[in-house]
Amino acid sequence: MLAEVCLFVMLLVSVVSDDLSHGSGKIPARPPNIILLMADDLGYGDVGMTGNDTIRTPHIDSIAARGVKFTHHLAASSVCSPSRAAFLTGRLPIRSGMAPSGLMRVMTFVASSGGLPSNETTIAELVKGAGYSTGLIGKWHLGLNCRYQGDFCHHPLNQGFDYFYGLPLTNLKDFSGDGNTVMLMAYANMNLGLGCTVIVGTLATFMLRHKNMVRKVGFYALLFLSTVPIGIFHLLMCDMTFANSVLMRNYEFIEQPIRFDNLSQRLVNEAVEFLTVRSRSGNPFLLFMSYVQVHTYLHTADRFKGRSKHGRYGDNVEELDWSVGELLRALHRLGIENDTLIYFTSDQGGHVEEHGLDGQREGGWNGFFKGGKCMGGMEGALRVPTALMWPGVIPAGHVVDAPTSLMDILPTICHILDIPIPADRVIDGRSIWPLVTGRSNTSAHEFMYHYCGTQIHAMRYIPQEEEAIWKVHFATPKWIPGTEGCDFVCPCYDHKWIEWHDPPLLFELRSDPSENNRINISSDIKYKEIMHRILEARETHLAAVEKVREVLVYTCLSRLDGEYKITRTIAKLPFIQIEIEVVCNGKLLF
Repeated sequence: MLAEVCLFVMLLVSVVSDDLSHGSGKIPARPPNIILLMADDLGYGDVGMTGNDTIRTPHIDSIAARGVKFTHHLAASSVCSPSRAAFLTGRLPIRSGMAPSGLMRVMTFVASSGGLPSNETTIAELVKGAGYSTGLIGKWHLGLNCRYQGDFCHHPLNQGFDYFYGLPLTNLKDFSGDGNTVMLMAYANMNLGLGCTVIVGTLATFMLRHKNMVRKVGFYALLFLSTVPIGIFHLLMCDMTFANSVLMRNYEFIEQPIRFDNLSQRLVNEAVEFLTVRSRSGNPFLLFMSYVQVHTYLHTADRFKGRSKHGRYGDNVEELDWSVGELLRALHRLGIENDTLIYFTSDQGGHVEEHGLDGQREGGWNGFFKGGKCMGGMEGALRVPTALMWPGVIPAGHVVDAPTSLMDILPTICHILDIPIPADRVIDGRSIWPLVTGRSNTSAHEFMYHYCGTQIHAMRYIPQEEEAIWKVHFATPKWIPGTEGCDFVCPCYDHKWIEWHDPPLLFELRSDPSENNRINISSDIKYKEIMHRILEARETHLAAVEKVREVLVYTCLSRLDGEYKITRTIAKLPFIQIEIEVVCNGKLLF
């Protein structure tokens, strides 16, 4: 009898051990803590779990080893603000007005009017309604104010988060102080042009005065107009540190400019403190750890400098991995490791055109996928390194090859917590829990739409009846010959940089993930039928997309006597605003 009891206990221990290592796939009654880790501009090929053996990322890789690795996880946009809006809401940016029609496709200034609309429902708001405490640490980049400075209508604390510590905008290469700025990367001769304008304007003013063609008042007015506006423009645009290097805690501006020498350590300390305090409460929590790495400026702590084979960029990736490791260690120390779901991803692919003043590459590597950040439908812009773990629940070492999306996380969390998905709007994401637990290997999407701004540049078609993933490019960037990039970023609309294809380019991604072998659509009726389905789906989708006002940059303040008055706030110190008023006769143009 004793032997039988011992055998039963051994079998039970074996089953439990196997369940914890491989995952039962059953959702426990107690809701999990949730940690969402998002890197900034991390390339698909930058980490070990996707094949990189020259940059050390053991902690990021451990999430995949102990959980699920996604090989076909896609950003909803190729640039920061729209992608993050889609991630938090489960909706394409075009539906919330976060898909801009102009050249600027992200929040550009801390004080810019506009941002994620308050009527959008975020992951944080949904889980908060289920009893979670919520925190955001790191980068926000989804706006602050609507009508006036300090209304904070787009602030994280008004989008479902209980606590915020971080950058209301983003990390920018301007913050390095070495003269390498965003504007100079995009327009290399801008300083020369501005300088020449000031010199010519000043000389012309003095000449007019010398010839007595203007009076004294006119002379000073012309001299002012020839110098001061250009100086203000240079101060705001050619070095964005003045207007944008700001750190906040909740609603308070606590640091300007940001001290980068220990920023990563401070963000980690804030995150660990959040985990510690919330774990003691006994209630579940959600932490969105939104990293500033590996967006330029690539400041790295001294202990990580020179460690990587890939210069400043590789050092920055390894510091990012250290930060992930600190959070994993904190979970283990607090005894909540097995009660926590951890998701790691990037907001979009690596920025292939990014480099320093010394010519050193400062952008990510997207593996064998073509293109990168800002290139609407390119694979290198959309595929992001992603892993998910929940020890004892999700099978360890599982790989999901089916196409999934950042937008799928919201409905998946809703599925896990058994809370309803918002029913008053279109949710583009789908629950991927069957894929995560290994109960399905089929994508939850049939069609996936890849926008660049307000236009669809590419689509993905995943038929349920065959093992194929069809991708169509309606438009592609015109790269600089011999490269896979533009000057600094590839625009969405400029015909100088964008080529529209008729017929569209067709590829099959399972057999040709690098998109090297274009399929001749006219060579087989099968391909014609595929194109017909894709084009039909595109028209149906576009017809169903509700027209909404763009909210990324402009905010309508009031309507007076048939005129719309729009104020765009472009700079903040953070207590000073400079505003440009645009009055549009009779109709709203933006």
